[in-house]
Amino acid sequence: MDISCCNPGMELNEQNHLSVSRTRKEPGVVCQMPRRFIFFDNLPGWEHTEIWNYTTPRMDDSSFIMGQLKMAKGARTMASVDNGYENFFYVCAGAVTIRFLEKTHRLKKEGYCYLPPKVAFEMIQEGEDAAEILWIKKVYEPLADTAAPAAFIGDAAQLPQKGTTAEWTKECLPDGTDFGFDMSVNILTYYPGVTSERTEVHMSAHGAYVLDGRGEMVVNGRHYETHANDYFHIAPCASHYTAAYAPKPLRILFFEEVNRDYHL
Repeated sequence: MDISCCNPGMELNEQNHLSVSRTRKEPGVVCQMPRRFIFFDNLPGWEHTEIWNYTTPRMDDSSFIMGQLKMAKGARTMASVDNGYENFFYVCAGAVTIRFLEKTHRLKKEGYCYLPPKVAFEMIQEGEDAAEILWIKKVYEPLADTAAPAAFIGDAAQLPQKGTTAEWTKECLPDGTDFGFDMSVNILTYYPGVTSERTEVHMSAHGAYVLDGRGEMVVNGRHYETHANDYFHIAPCASHYTAAYAPKPLRILFFEEVNRDYHL
């Protein structure tokens, strides 16, 4: 059945209507939907750059920071950035140039970059169209007798997909084969009518950014309709699963802390 023309107008257009805002902060979940309802900040040390902060330690004592940069033409870091964290960048739109370890790399849409702690970087945006980049930061947790990962770039469009009974997964970080990583970043694709293979409950928090499509996120039994550019912070131990709606696949970038024991 061709559903491409069924139910036209499914792209949600909330504009500034307060009565239809889907943004919520409830036990176990913060939903920031869509981004236009969130105030952006100017980012010190960056020219012509705006940042939307999605998750910070002010949100339920989160142990990671996740946000999105919007870099206009000519935007750049004003000096080399060494924040002491491990950093992950993922380009959602446009393209940027990033320089680290004396090498320069061009990241286009779906390109990404991982930098371990103490690796400084510079970033510049020279294109006509603004670039939008997800940025994840956290304090790296070293593991005895295991080296921290090296810095590298990747292209999510070229990553192989791993199938499960309910979804396709692309692993941006090889955390399953390298215990040096203390975080995972995966892109999950759900086709229309498909749900997660199970309801998940675990000790790690999620940062979940919707790249494309529409569907719903179900957290602690409550259903949240979701569309492209929505963001979810799912707290530890909050039960959750995902379902996709027509007409196109739902793609979500998920962050999670992994590969480390807990301490008393």
